[in-house]
Amino acid sequence: MNKNAELCLMNHQYFTAMKKSIKLFDKKISQFPEIISWTKALDVTELTEFLMNDKGNKLFLASGGSYSAAAFAELLSVKKQIMAHAMTPHFYLTNGFDSLPAQTLLISASGANNDICRAFEAGKANHQEMKAITLSSKGKLQSLMNDSESGNVYSYNIPTGRDGFLSTNTVLTFYILLYRAFGYNDLDELQTEMPESESDEINQFITSLKHISDEEMTEHEAFLHKLEGVDSFFILYTGKSYPAALDIESKFSEGAIGNTQLADYRNFAHGRFNWFTQRPGQTGLICLQTPEDTELSEEILSKLPVHVPILRLRTTHTSPLGCIDLLIKEHYLCSALADRWGLDISRPSVPEYGKFLHGM
Repeated sequence: MNKNAELCLMNHQYFTAMKKSIKLFDKKISQFPEIISWTKALDVTELTEFLMNDKGNKLFLASGGSYSAAAFAELLSVKKQIMAHAMTPHFYLTNGFDSLPAQTLLISASGANNDICRAFEAGKANHQEMKAITLSSKGKLQSLMNDSESGNVYSYNIPTGRDGFLSTNTVLTFYILLYRAFGYNDLDELQTEMPESESDEINQFITSLKHISDEEMTEHEAFLHKLEGVDSFFILYTGKSYPAALDIESKFSEGAIGNTQLADYRNFAHGRFNWFTQRPGQTGLICLQTPEDTELSEEILSKLPVHVPILRLRTTHTSPLGCIDLLIKEHYLCSALADRWGLDISRPSVPEYGKFLHGM
C-alpha cells in the first residue's frame, strides 16, 4: 500500500471512530436542561443588588469563553438604563479602566487564570468596588478576594463538572444567572433542543460550503475554492445578538473549526461586503436574526451574490432571552462543523506553547 492509500485509510478509520464515539462537546450540550433547572433555583439576591444599584458605571471583565457573558451583562445593563462596558482583563489594565470610579464584576468559571487575578489586584489598589462570579468555590481569584476587604465572590459549584477545552455549560450558566439577576423570569419559554427544520438548515449550509457553484468565478478563483474549501465565515449581528456572535467567534477560533469576521448589519454595508466580491467561494455567511432585525437582514441578503452560502440562526424572542436562545442554537452549529472536520472540540491536544501562553 502506498503512502497516499495509507493516509486515506487512516483518515477513514479516524472519522469512523469519531462518529461512533460521543464527543464531550455533545455530552455537554445534552446537559443544558440540567444546567437551566439548576441555575433557575440559585439565589441571585446579592448579585441583583450589585448589578441594579445606582452607585455608578459598571465594568464587566472576562476572558476566552466567558467573554461573551460579559458582553451579555453589558446588554442587560443598558436595557435597564445602566451605563456599562464589557472588556477583557488585559484591555482593562492597559487602557486605564482600573483607575476609573466604577463597580467592576469579574466573570471567571474557575477563577484560576492569571489575567482576571491581575485585574482584581489593580482594581483593589485603586479602591474600585470589585465583585466576582465563579462556578467553583476553589481558585486563585476566590482566595485573593476572600482574603481582601475590597471584593466579594459569588461562587456556585456547577453540578456538571468541568467543560473541557471550550466553555459550554459554564457560559450558559453565566447567561442565565445574569438574566435572572436583572429581573427576567421567562426562562420556561427557553428550548434546549434544536428544531429539526433548523438542524436541516445547518446541514444544508455545511453541504453548501463544499459545493459552491464556480460558474461566476475566474479560473484562479475556482482553483482556490476547490483547493481550500470553505472554513472562513462572516457573522452578522445586531446589538441584541452581539454576545452570541462573540461566543461563535470564540468557539470557532478555539475549536479550530473556522476563522471569523464579525460585523453588525449596517457596518457590514460600509465596505465589508467587498470581501465576497474579491474572495468568491471562500467564505460562508452566518446571520443572527431576531424579530426586530429580520427585515433588514433579509434585504441585505437578497442583494448578495448567489454563490455565498448563507445560514440564518433565528430566534422568535424579543426580550434578551433571544440572545440565550441563539447561544444554545450556535452550539449545535459548532457541533456540526466539528463533525465536518472530525474534531472533538472539547478535547483537543493542547500544545506546550499554548499551555505556556495561557499561564503567563
